[in-house]
Amino acid sequence: SLTTVEGVAHTVGAGSDRPSLLVFFTLTCSSCLEAAPKVSAALSAYSDRLQLLGIGRDHKAEELRAWQAQNQTAYQLVADPDRQLFEQFAQLHVPRFYLIDTKGKVCYQDVNWHPLMLSEIERAVRQLLP
Repeated sequence: SLTTVEGVAHTVGAGSDRPSLLVFFTLTCSSCLEAAPKVSAALSAYSDRLQLLGIGRDHKAEELRAWQAQNQTAYQLVADPDRQLFEQFAQLHVPRFYLIDTKGKVCYQDVNWHPLMLSEIERAVRQLLP
């Protein structure tokens, strides 16, 4: 269970009503900042069937809210100021992507960012959604 900077709780994996794309990122990573608007734009059409959760390493809620206000991403942002989530799932290298179905199976994962990833992520999402 993850709680966004807006206070909304999301269940990821088993027990969730929608698959989730988790995007681990940091605001000091140029690749993360390049990926955010592209992933957001490409997947916003699936927002009613897919949870798009951006987990901000070392960032507090206020910082993430300010960034989102300037960048208009479709990410539901989760603050991880103490790296609790990162320590479990993404100790090194960001951005890191995990597409997780409603049973908890990781259906896609990748790390770092290259433009070809976008079509791979979209393909994985389309295969997973009805």
